[in-house]
Amino acid sequence: MAKERNSMLKDLPRLYQIIYYISSMSLSIILFTLKILYSNFDQYKLNHFHVILIVLVVLFVLGLLSRWLYAHLKKQYARKAYIQQDQYHIEDFTKDKITDINGQPVSFLISNVTTVYMIQSFTWPSVLAYLFIHLTLFTMMIKGESLQPNPFLLLYGLNIYKTKNNDFLYDFNQTFAHNEIMKLSNNPDCRSYLVGSIDLNAKKK
Repeated sequence: MAKERNSMLKDLPRLYQIIYYISSMSLSIILFTLKILYSNFDQYKLNHFHVILIVLVVLFVLGLLSRWLYAHLKKQYARKAYIQQDQYHIEDFTKDKITDINGQPVSFLISNVTTVYMIQSFTWPSVLAYLFIHLTLFTMMIKGESLQPNPFLLLYGLNIYKTKNNDFLYDFNQTFAHNEIMKLSNNPDCRSYLVGSIDLNAKKK
């Protein structure tokens, strides 16, 4: 029997999925913002200070959203708001059983850059096309099996591992009062997990 397919975002609530996607596409959003600003540079009498300021504001908002997601997951894990389970133990997540860590930089660059350069000019049809492209990519990310890198969550210290069994582990890489592996949702078919910290070099007892 073929292994059940799983997505890294499938077990997250919809709001979490949206925030993860938006922050993972931060480069695309920044590049598109720059395209909008420079295509209207003279019309709105902008200068380079305005451009830098607006880009910094966009970065701040994206960072704030991803920080909220990270902090919320962390708080719920610390409070044991998720379900402790017995399928996995710390020693089950070792290097030989991990197929991917935090996704590939190439996929991050391709998905971020191509969404911008497919739009040749700033017009309302272009904006709608840009949104449609992202809606399509968002749907693909939810249903896809690959890891999409998220630069903000990496910056905050959250690592995501994909196993040979097509399961996903969110590792905070921090010390908590407990270090249990907990299911990310109440769904009995959930195959995404949270942990305080793991050692990929750990040997199974």
